[in-house]
Amino acid sequence: LSPDGQQLVLNQGSGGPAAMDVIALRVDAHARGDSARPLPGPDSQGTSLNKDVRTLVKTPAGETNGAISPPDGRWLAYQSNESGNWDVYVRPFRDLERGARSTVSTGGGTQPRWAPNGRELFYLSPDGKVMAVDIMADSGEFARGDSLTLFATGLRITGRERPSDTFYDVTSDGQQFFVSELIDDPGSSVDSQDSEAPVHVIVNGHIGLGKE
Repeated sequence: LSPDGQQLVLNQGSGGPAAMDVIALRVDAHARGDSARPLPGPDSQGTSLNKDVRTLVKTPAGETNGAISPPDGRWLAYQSNESGNWDVYVRPFRDLERGARSTVSTGGGTQPRWAPNGRELFYLSPDGKVMAVDIMADSGEFARGDSLTLFATGLRITGRERPSDTFYDVTSDGQQFFVSELIDDPGSSVDSQDSEAPVHVIVNGHIGLGKE
């Protein structure tokens, strides 16, 4: 959901995450009941056929897990396999066509999540670590710091996970994380179809970043 509560960022497509695009649906359209109808796909130029649906990112590759930065909605983070591997990217949300795309992840990444102040972006590395990146954009230009490992989840991210799967999230104060974790086989891939695998939810309240 955008910080102003007016747009809901969704995945659209079929055939798995490699065939997805990132779109935004106007929330007032949902309130009118329009969302009860299937969302139309884009036309041949990638333009949405529904005035309440805005195509945010569409390439021949797959894009999922779009997230708009708080508190001002300036940036859109998402994951894409355009390079051949899943990475996290950021581009200006208000000027998607003209704004340059920036790579945020190092060595691959999925499931971007913004800190509440918009000055940090979190993501999952391929070996299941929660990473943090400082975002410096006071001048209006996007700039990023180095990726910092916060903690390991024990998960192995393959990029074949369903876009609707969420394996971690950050609390509204930015101080705690909720992580879904396989207990018996921490090295298991999270795209496993074993419905009997136990799920453990942990809360990490002190991640030791050395910041006040």
